[in-house]
Amino acid sequence: AVTTGAVAVGTLIWSPLIVSIWIGGELWEPWTLVFLSNLLPFLSATPGLWIGLSRGASLAKSATLTQYTEFALLAVGLLACAVGAFGLAPGSLRNLPALFYAPLPFLLWAAVRFGPGGLSFAFLIFAVMAMFSAIDGYGPFVTESAGESVLRLQFFLLALFVPLLVLASEVAERRAKEEALRESEARYRAVVEDQTELICRFLADGTLTFVNDAYCRYFQ
Repeated sequence: AVTTGAVAVGTLIWSPLIVSIWIGGELWEPWTLVFLSNLLPFLSATPGLWIGLSRGASLAKSATLTQYTEFALLAVGLLACAVGAFGLAPGSLRNLPALFYAPLPFLLWAAVRFGPGGLSFAFLIFAVMAMFSAIDGYGPFVTESAGESVLRLQFFLLALFVPLLVLASEVAERRAKEEALRESEARYRAVVEDQTELICRFLADGTLTFVNDAYCRYFQ
């Protein structure tokens, strides 16, 4: 979070300077384009790249065929949603606005099941498809101004991705804590069960709640 904020602030400071030097004139639209064009790839690509470079090999080896199939189905679903929502002529979604929400279940699926890294890769698939469609003149964000079209699409993608990234991070953190707790309990149980001394746990009324193997063998 600290790194993300630092890069975002740095981009915010340097983008106006770059634009003022090379473009000049009215700065709001070109500055916003530069800022969002830097911020969007950073936010969407960094989690996937970081996890891929640091743990990609181990994750690929440990993944099951079911997980590969699941992610493939997820990617196909996202591509179908991108074609359905952004492959239409401009203004078509006014007749069927529910298509706007079609990618959301698949992105939620990626966030909950595959964490920040999986969400990053899945979102990049969707975002690239949406951008190519907008470049070709398709989708709900196409306007007469190319700059305005890009701005609308970037705002939409950021508004869609940022909450999902927070959700994926929370889910991944919860899973990591649960896994650490299970490992701690397993270590504790192994130590207790391997002891030759009698170990038990009981309530104030004398009711036993836990005994180790040595206790069981002694009172058999």
